[in-house]
Amino acid sequence: MQILILTDYRNAFYSSTRNARTLSTLDVAAIRTEFEKRGYQTAIKKFSEVDFSQSYAGTYVLYTSSEDRGLKYKSYIEDLILFLKEKGATVIPDYPFLRAHHNKSFMEMLRYQLFPQQARLLNTKICGTVEDLKAADLTEQQYVIKSAYGAGSKHVKSAAGKQYLIGIAEKMSRCFDLEDIASEYRRRIFWPKYKNGSLHRNKFIIQNFIEGLKGDFKVLRYGRRFYRLYRENRPDDFRASGGGRLNFALPDSVDENRLLSFAKESSDRIGTPLCSMDIAWNGTGFILLEFQCLCFGPYTAERSDHYTVYEEGQWKKIYEKCNIEDVLSEAIHQYIHQIQKV
Repeated sequence: MQILILTDYRNAFYSSTRNARTLSTLDVAAIRTEFEKRGYQTAIKKFSEVDFSQSYAGTYVLYTSSEDRGLKYKSYIEDLILFLKEKGATVIPDYPFLRAHHNKSFMEMLRYQLFPQQARLLNTKICGTVEDLKAADLTEQQYVIKSAYGAGSKHVKSAAGKQYLIGIAEKMSRCFDLEDIASEYRRRIFWPKYKNGSLHRNKFIIQNFIEGLKGDFKVLRYGRRFYRLYRENRPDDFRASGGGRLNFALPDSVDENRLLSFAKESSDRIGTPLCSMDIAWNGTGFILLEFQCLCFGPYTAERSDHYTVYEEGQWKKIYEKCNIEDVLSEAIHQYIHQIQKV
């Protein structure tokens, strides 16, 4: 079996907390060694080195992604991965999950497909322009608004009522291309009956605000292994992500086995070998806030002293320091073995 590992232009693949201030990447050579131990023929290439004339039938492709500003390089990666899929490769994860990476707009569309009940609970609206929001039928309630891009809650706000929500959305969705702005205003001034184009085209989503959350849970799945931690909200804030208030001890009010079972059920439905989930507990049930399936931060795994597996109908803790390259390659191997049996 053949595995092709694709890195970016800096030779980076996924990320690690070991080298976050230099070139945040996993050790690709170590991953190749782990795959070769399991009997795979493994090649490492940059995206720019892909041969477009070659057939990729029977090849499993692992690839990194990008969170570059404006997602210009990520757009190139999306083109290339979709091309490889069309050329017969099995891309891991599948293309829709690349599209959803660093893209809350498409992630929420996947939620409507995969988790329709939760989609109804959150009542997510996905907007391409602020004009879409202004035309929507909204009530005077508390909302959460999120830019489609960004991590660590940087572009996540709460808003009480429609007018305040629109004000935040106008700032969040504003386009800053001066040539585009000048061209638009020329049309408005000199073209009679011109229908105004939007200058607020950075997409965003709005959701129902969930009351009473004191924090959330980060659960990472690598194949059969689950890692978790608790993230407490920032002081006087409803957001937990990016606040740095992390604790591997869970609150007494939350049953760890129920949390893990919810994470397993959710990630089973997503169906990818690697998955990062932000999960909330509202006092009566769990809610999947967000999920990503590649290039998510591995802190929860790398800093944990154990992982948990579901075996013989129960959850079992295994105390072991995480070797992230071995854990990732094991998860991919298990996934390939599983899909080959189908």
